[in-house]
Amino acid sequence: MTYPAFRSGGHVTRNGRDFQGYYDARSGSVLVVIRQDENPDPSVYEWNDYRRGWVAEFPAGEFERIFAVNTFALYQGYRCEVTEMSDNGTAEILYADWNGAWATSAGGFEQRNKYEYYKTVPVSELYDYHEEQLDLLFDEWRDNNFPKPAEVSS
Repeated sequence: MTYPAFRSGGHVTRNGRDFQGYYDARSGSVLVVIRQDENPDPSVYEWNDYRRGWVAEFPAGEFERIFAVNTFALYQGYRCEVTEMSDNGTAEILYADWNGAWATSAGGFEQRNKYEYYKTVPVSELYDYHEEQLDLLFDEWRDNNFPKPAEVSS
């Protein structure tokens, strides 16, 4: 079983299509990663073992959107971030609610770092599954379109 709609991390939209992408604000560029068997365009993409896909770098201005995606769901009434989906019908979740004591005791989560509790659960036990997206160019757009007010000295 595969979950093609599951997304997490950096994404970009170019010519109406979404791709996994990594935005570098310092250089103003985007690294696009395409995971498929065949090279989508040998004149542009090169295989990258670390990223396990075909990789190309583009100027950020060539994209309609550059955004980050986090996926959340409720598990036993508690908010959790879905960090990974497996083909065997399970999901790895990160506890994202306030009660860490519940997570490790009654919730059965494993604490991996301070305030980070993980658990693998059947996908059927998750509900209210949804994405939250963050526009990575919003601050730049706001600064370019809405000048900051002059500082008032007293």
